[in-house]
Amino acid sequence: MNVEELWVLPLSGTYDPRGDPKKILGDGRKNHTPAWSADGRELIFSSGELALAGMYRMPADGSGTPVRIDALGDGVTEPVVSASSHRLAFTHTFRSAGIWRLDIESRRGPEQLIASSSFRDVFPQYSPDGRRIAFYSNRTGLNQIWICNSDGTQPVQLTSMTGTTTGTPRWSPDGQWISFDSNSGGYWQVYVVAAGGGKPLPITSGEMTNVVASWSRDSRWIYFTSRRTGTEEVWKVPVPSGAADRVRMAVQVTHHGGTSSLESPDGQTLYFTKTTARFDFSLWRMPARGGDERELAPSLHRYNFAVTPEAIFFATPSRAESGRIAKAGTLEREGFHSVHADQTYRSRA
Repeated sequence: MNVEELWVLPLSGTYDPRGDPKKILGDGRKNHTPAWSADGRELIFSSGELALAGMYRMPADGSGTPVRIDALGDGVTEPVVSASSHRLAFTHTFRSAGIWRLDIESRRGPEQLIASSSFRDVFPQYSPDGRRIAFYSNRTGLNQIWICNSDGTQPVQLTSMTGTTTGTPRWSPDGQWISFDSNSGGYWQVYVVAAGGGKPLPITSGEMTNVVASWSRDSRWIYFTSRRTGTEEVWKVPVPSGAADRVRMAVQVTHHGGTSSLESPDGQTLYFTKTTARFDFSLWRMPARGGDERELAPSLHRYNFAVTPEAIFFATPSRAESGRIAKAGTLEREGFHSVHADQTYRSRA
């Protein structure tokens, strides 16, 4: 685990130690490459792993909490401050990811790149009518929700949230709304925004993490993942009936662990993922109204799966060899598979 603390040591005019070292930051994150501000009152440092690292500033005596310099975006490290020109130099690491399309009916290749930039364009979601794609990208510096045509043309930024990440968009069944999560207010919360743009409406609140939302097929509920019981579980909350609706009681859905979730097209079954101690993921199903859980696939890449009336499509970092699982396509590093929704998949002993 890459944990680095920030300490300061008082020095005399001859640079000899004058007192004991003082830890000013030890929050369990990878905090590194600190630099002094020109007046010596603040420390500017990087926190996080390479392409996801952000730049922060805080009082050098530890009297305040770190504040992220959002304007610099992600992937910024190794700050150097000029005392004479009041300028900040830093290293910017880029990580590029694009959105690809594969014809799974004919299985004809090659895969087609339909949305790309020099940054990350990820988590694509087709609109119910198949004409548009929602995704999130940091192509403007911060991760925000974007919408483009189904062929990748005419990308439009939908949100302008603060914080480090705004992501995991999903369409409402009528295509009029998009749910997403963001740490804009300091804590991860779930929001909805009109697909045509507008002010996002918070769906969850409180000093806790609420992420990875999805809609019930009747549009009455929004599912999300929360640790409000101490472990990750799937919860759901009623969709607000209007802008003044703020009284919404969350209902716990899973009770043995659960993260990302999607309802079946008929609304009768809930598919969801679980995480293990090694941060691996498996795919499960249960009745949407509650009941026994059954494992469908023992390994998939995070929460990357989609549910159709005929099958469930998912990405897996391992090889699926048994059960009613068929390979839908293969990319250079990860395979994409489908499993019939009415069957249970179990790995070989």
